[in-house]
Amino acid sequence: MNVKTYSKLSVVSLFCFLSACGNNSPEKMMADAKSMLESGQLQEASVTLKNVIQNNPSLLEAREMLGMIYLNQGLYLASQKELQRAENVLSDQGKIALAETYLWLEEFDSVQELEIQADGTDKDELKLYQAIALFRSDQPANAAKFMSELESSSSLTVASVARAYSHTLNEEPQLALQAMDGTIDDLASSPLALQLKFTLENFLNNWPNAIATSKQLLSLRPADYKIKTQLATVLINDGKFEEAKPIVEQLLQLSADQAYFNQLKGTILLSEKDFEGATLHLDKAIKNGRSNQVTRLFSAIAHYQLGNFEQAYQNLSSIINTLPKDHYAKRLYTTIQLRLGYTQDGVNSINSMSDLGQDDLLYIVETSRLLIQRNELSQAKQLVNKINSEEIADAKMLQNIGLLKLLTGDSGISELERNLDASSDTEDSFYLLLVAYVENKLYDKAYELIDTRFTGEQNTIQRLKSTGFVQQTSGDMNAANKTYEKLREIKPDNFDAMLFFVEQSIKNANLSNAASQLNRAIELYPLSTRLLMRSFQVHQRIGDLAPAISQLENAQSSSDEPRYALLYAAALLLNEQYKGVVDYLKEKQQLLEAIPKYWMLLGDAYLKQANYNDARKAFAEWRKQEPAVSSYTQSIQLEEIEGNYLQAEQLISEAKRKLGTNTTFDLLAGRLKLLQGKNKEASVIYGRLPETAKQSLAGQLIKGRLAFAKGNYKAALEIIEPQYNKAPSRELALLVFSSLVKLEQHERVINFTEAHLANVPSDAKVRLLFANYLLEKEPKRAIEQYAFLVQNEKTDSPLVLNNLAWLLTKEGSPSEALNYIEKADTLVPNNPNILSTYGAVLSSLSQHERAIEKSKSAFLLSDENANIALEYVHVLALGGRKTEAKQVASTIIPVTAAQELQLNELKKQHQLQD
Repeated sequence: MNVKTYSKLSVVSLFCFLSACGNNSPEKMMADAKSMLESGQLQEASVTLKNVIQNNPSLLEAREMLGMIYLNQGLYLASQKELQRAENVLSDQGKIALAETYLWLEEFDSVQELEIQADGTDKDELKLYQAIALFRSDQPANAAKFMSELESSSSLTVASVARAYSHTLNEEPQLALQAMDGTIDDLASSPLALQLKFTLENFLNNWPNAIATSKQLLSLRPADYKIKTQLATVLINDGKFEEAKPIVEQLLQLSADQAYFNQLKGTILLSEKDFEGATLHLDKAIKNGRSNQVTRLFSAIAHYQLGNFEQAYQNLSSIINTLPKDHYAKRLYTTIQLRLGYTQDGVNSINSMSDLGQDDLLYIVETSRLLIQRNELSQAKQLVNKINSEEIADAKMLQNIGLLKLLTGDSGISELERNLDASSDTEDSFYLLLVAYVENKLYDKAYELIDTRFTGEQNTIQRLKSTGFVQQTSGDMNAANKTYEKLREIKPDNFDAMLFFVEQSIKNANLSNAASQLNRAIELYPLSTRLLMRSFQVHQRIGDLAPAISQLENAQSSSDEPRYALLYAAALLLNEQYKGVVDYLKEKQQLLEAIPKYWMLLGDAYLKQANYNDARKAFAEWRKQEPAVSSYTQSIQLEEIEGNYLQAEQLISEAKRKLGTNTTFDLLAGRLKLLQGKNKEASVIYGRLPETAKQSLAGQLIKGRLAFAKGNYKAALEIIEPQYNKAPSRELALLVFSSLVKLEQHERVINFTEAHLANVPSDAKVRLLFANYLLEKEPKRAIEQYAFLVQNEKTDSPLVLNNLAWLLTKEGSPSEALNYIEKADTLVPNNPNILSTYGAVLSSLSQHERAIEKSKSAFLLSDENANIALEYVHVLALGGRKTEAKQVASTIIPVTAAQELQLNELKKQHQLQD
């Protein structure tokens, strides 16, 4: 339906009595509206008709005319509303108009319910709408039957469209278009025909024709957002982004969160290389339900360009298996995998591709470089060998290939020689070729290259630098020393010479001299990160980090570059100045808060102070800015420390959703199951791990823990002890210690634990277990371990204080023991075990009345515990209260053989027998 068709409406009766009507009568206003309608003044006509309806709501003919106007504007809901209200008086054209609204609003069953009594073109037109409704509602057989009948319609438009749909049903799009070509002028005013024509042209990727048809259709239905959407789509498909832009902006104003509109906007921004804006809209599209190949792929590309590799990986991993084998996204996916460190996954992706050719040159070079960064040299070499460099003339590409070959064990000389001949950037090309000669031990060629390159007095410094490099690399240190001495004489502040003599001092273990040389060098080059980091390493080996930290402090105060602030904070962290790290980073928050490493350092500093809440917040921000394996791992381990196993498992699930499958998370999941005592579940997780993961330190730890949990202590020890020897840790030490104890290998327990504590004296957990073990086996040796804990731990442990006091008393040092037991009693008043020891200490000091008082309290509070009762008997007897001692002894019921033996000895010692 269009504007002109309204003249067919049965409104003649309205004009039979116009002469009798006033200027403002409904009839006169409707006649005015009709005139406006025919002249294309749709807005004015609709206002006039609204006024008529407001004053005459029962005038259904006005509603029909208003419905027609809305339809011509593309306002289908409003049109349908008015036409349905006028349904009782609808003309045939009105019913066809209503059918169109039903069709465009996808109410297909309602189309079938409409009827036109008289035969003719109107009836055929309605049948065409009904046939299309059947087609759109997946009833192709019924639709085909209707279309076949309509091909002989007297209406040229109906017959042409019906034939076109018949070809469409037979999957003959080209023939469908041809069926409409001969009658194109007649179809120009038919939205139905134009929509089919557009659909076919779009299907055949004939973007120019599809654009023209869509514009023609939009002129008939100017408010139809669906037509605007399809026009914007084909404009973008045809690369006409500027023309599509205003249409997409209109759509977004209509619905800012609509998924497809955001996809279109993101695509346009991607074409303009506005990657940040593109990710904003594309991610919104995905979030709101547009999670298809195109949106995910475009979002991945935009995130990749911004360096957001985790987000790019997340998008691609969800669609990669649905893409064709040789789709270019597979290459991007491999690159991202390697950048994230998923090396084996990346290699597997490469191997799944068809043979790579010269067209993939840039991809091969980039991928090889990433493989080298991951130390996957053999894989990189295989990839580089796919390049036939003889066909390449570009100097930069030759340089890249030569460097890659050099790094993967091939000479790379041929490519680098050709690069030097063809390159305008001769300095880099020269040094790369020099390195290649040296790496391939072609020292004569290296010296020849230097002599050719650097001639005359003006090039003396460059010649000496290059010569010294070759001499040093070849191992001719005497010659190198002389060369760098000469270089230093000419230019005392030469960086290379200074660094050479620093490294020589380090090599000769003269660290104080190296530190002194570094101090002088840093005065000249205060912002050289290479010197600053070397100085930190040297001072760390000396055992005094203060000078290196001072140098880093000066660097960060001299430069606004974030890297110096982060280096300084990292140095403070390594120097265990945790509060200083927090204070400094808080001060620098405005400068650094957009950098993920800031939150990593801050969280780590909080963690070291056991400030778990603030550490959790910092790590959460780190994950938000940089959702990576490392940020999630740190957060998961924090929850493990606090025993929040459920929260840790939720983080693992979140990490897998965002980052995809990763063996690190599987290992952490297995570990968490073990910590919760869910050994069967841990065993299932371990069994699913790849062999490489099983052989890793974390994998072996799970395997060892599983063996220990099953009581197979020998197997646990055989698994864990080699791992401890490779990389000692407190957790591994605890498992080795526990396994040795269970196997009752006393000498090995002593030797292993003492060696471990000598290396890690701060391991309080193992030391306490060792002390408790010695308490039973070798009490004298336990004193040293308990005393160490008392002297070095920040928080006093009542258990440790009690046991130390007990042992000191037994070894004849009750005066020393008294101080410890008093502390224990203050920390935990009315504890039976502490009170019992307190009584024993006082008794040894001959403070018998106080001793009896403490021991009695212990006895009563313990519900007459046998061990405490035995000590009470001993204290009573020593205090001269034999009658009471005998009475208490008579109430003791020994539970163990040792208790029975002790009771008999007490009775005999103090003559308490009947």
